[in-house]
Amino acid sequence: MSERRFRNLIGPQIRTLRKQRGLTQEEFAAQLQLIGASGLDRGKIAKIETQIRSVFDYEWLAFSKILHAPVEKFLPSDSDFYDGIPRLSVWESEERALAEGSEAALARAARKPKGTLATPPAAPPVTPDTAPPPQQPVSTPPPAPSVPPAPVANPTPSAPPAPAAPENGVA
Repeated sequence: MSERRFRNLIGPQIRTLRKQRGLTQEEFAAQLQLIGASGLDRGKIAKIETQIRSVFDYEWLAFSKILHAPVEKFLPSDSDFYDGIPRLSVWESEERALAEGSEAALARAARKPKGTLATPPAAPPVTPDTAPPPQQPVSTPPPAPSVPPAPVANPTPSAPPAPAAPENGVA
């Protein structure tokens, strides 16, 4: 059996909010079309609610408007989201900083890693034994002397030489 791949996180919450408002999928689709989300029919709503179809951001905003709920209301709670999904390891201090929403706390978190994520090892100090050999300066050869081109002896003859006049004067 293949693993189901979810296309969105908000589908189940859309269904819950839609039903709380007493709307059928067809009524919901009709209201969405009235505000300009014309590509959403009952079938697409069903696919979104069952997480088969992805949701575009403008559609999400339209859902928010019709269902009278802020966009954050559509996101699952942490417990719903992480059921069956292994939680990513995050540095505790970074998680705390994100919860506080403070830049200073984020800066503190960056200075004090305390989690399960590995930090890259620091480069070993350079000692005379481990120092790379000094590089010799690269010298470039002096430029070649500039020599003027040699004169070319009449490369193209202008006209054939005229025939010589006969010596006796008779032509």
